[in-house]
Amino acid sequence: MERKNRSTERTWNEVERKIESAKQKVSNGEASPILYFMEKRIMDLSILSAYTGFWKWTIKNT
Repeated sequence: MERKNRSTERTWNEVERKIESAKQKVSNGEASPILYFMEKRIMDLSILSAYTGFWKWTIKNT
């Protein structure tokens, strides 16, 4: 069971790292706020496209 907990913890740490990275990119003007939204809500391009109704190719993912 401990191995599973460590794996889960590593996964959540990676999610948090991606969220923080997206936040920095948005703050620096390097990416759209939608990138932060995607990372915060753990979405990929397909999910975001379905959620917003925009085609995947119209959503820029930097």
